[in-house]
Amino acid sequence: MVTRSSRTQRSGVDSTVYDIVTDVRRDVAALKFPLDTASAADARDQQALLLAQLDDHLIPRLAQLSRPAVIVVAGSTGAGKSTLVNSLVGAEVSPASVIRPTTTTPVLVLHPDDEKLMIGSALLSDADVTFSEAVPRGLAVLDAPDLDSVRDENRQQAVRLLESADLWLFVTTAQRYGDALPWKTLTSAAGRGTSVALIVNRVPRDTTATIRQDVTSRLADHGMDSTPIFVIADRSPHTGPLPPAEVAEVMQWLTTLAGADHARTVIVRTLKGALDALPPRLDTLANTVAEQEEAHRLLIARAREVLVDVVEKARKDASTGQYAHGQLTAAWNRAAEQARFAKLINRSGYAKPLRGSVKPPQALEALHTQGVATAEKVAGETIVVARRALARLADTDDAARIIDVAQHPVRNATVSEQINRWAAAIPSALTPVLEQQTKQIVAAQRAVTDDGLATIVMFAALGVPQAGELLERLIGFEAANVAETVAVRLADTLDRLILDEYTYVTHTLSSLGLDESTATRLRVRNAELTRLRA
Repeated sequence: MVTRSSRTQRSGVDSTVYDIVTDVRRDVAALKFPLDTASAADARDQQALLLAQLDDHLIPRLAQLSRPAVIVVAGSTGAGKSTLVNSLVGAEVSPASVIRPTTTTPVLVLHPDDEKLMIGSALLSDADVTFSEAVPRGLAVLDAPDLDSVRDENRQQAVRLLESADLWLFVTTAQRYGDALPWKTLTSAAGRGTSVALIVNRVPRDTTATIRQDVTSRLADHGMDSTPIFVIADRSPHTGPLPPAEVAEVMQWLTTLAGADHARTVIVRTLKGALDALPPRLDTLANTVAEQEEAHRLLIARAREVLVDVVEKARKDASTGQYAHGQLTAAWNRAAEQARFAKLINRSGYAKPLRGSVKPPQALEALHTQGVATAEKVAGETIVVARRALARLADTDDAARIIDVAQHPVRNATVSEQINRWAAAIPSALTPVLEQQTKQIVAAQRAVTDDGLATIVMFAALGVPQAGELLERLIGFEAANVAETVAVRLADTLDRLILDEYTYVTHTLSSLGLDESTATRLRVRNAELTRLRA
């Protein structure tokens, strides 16, 4: 690619144009279309084609107008492109065969004296280069792969080479000139301001006038009535280059183009057309960037919306103790029976120490493990619900497929950490009550210890009614407030875990590299180019 240090080599080009186009190239290269919005796929293709045109044609041509005009010979499979090139040069410079595809690597034919002028051109590294004095000075003839090749890489390369052309020499046949491909390609060239000439090959001699008239009419219908038309007669069966007389008209036209003034006229006309075609192409890309940004905002908003119900249900269940069922209640009942919790309270209503093989603290220690396990299970189930909600979002929105919830890192370690932190903070909810040091509190501490009281609070907060009743008999009327505080803290913990899921989604979207200023920058470049054209 031409650097700014090489500007002194330019002739007849306003440096402002060069600077703006190089800025356009930088901004287009930085574009990203990661979300599968309606126009994303087409925008990615257009971005690649535009970069090819900027790198292979516009920027090099702006840097050095004196380089030979690049004439790309293009067309569909079997149209006779390679045979035509060989016929114009008068030698087998490009393989021609009935085996398709024939041209898999581009062939560039130059006059030997033009080699130095092509130094720095990407075409020298992308093509097989051949030198021939039959090619007029100031022209470079490039035989491109088939536009409809069975090989994807050939088709892509052919399209890219067309973007680098100063002039398209499009080859079709008498049987296929009415196909969609020629007219789609020609219309595309006209829309981008590229100079075009059309060769209709293998035309039966008795239909020459009719086909020329039909082709002329079709070109006029497409707004291309000034396009040169060349008709080559059918000589089947035939192998090797065509007789010089058959391509004399084309050769004469190329020789005319090769004059310094004429070649420069073609180059400048195509260059101006390409510059004129940039603004609408940039505007299309800018619209797709804006579409991506809007999809990004919408996805974040939808992710937030789908998690609202999950958050509300989790808070309601946690704050109202909806988890006292199954294993949790069974564990409490076993411990209560073994530790004789019912006999902890004497007739006066105070806690009293018990004698027996199983002490309340021992039973409560086993319960603590069960309570923490239950809370972890609750948190895990809450995460599953949150992920399902996000997965449904991805199923219903094409753009959301970028959020692969299934690939979300496993958060078991985080869940365990958060729940253990919640359990470890339970004694702090008891501290104001225990600091009262009433006879009832002292008796409760002696009977079950502070850790035992914390475990009873845990079960009360998780919704075991018997645990709440025992807690009230141990510490009095403050029991309900303590259990509620711990239940709310569990709800807050679940909130944080759900927020973690939401953060994953937003982080994934943010890491896509979408920049809200990109569309604005493209439109600024567009305005600069429009001013230059005015």
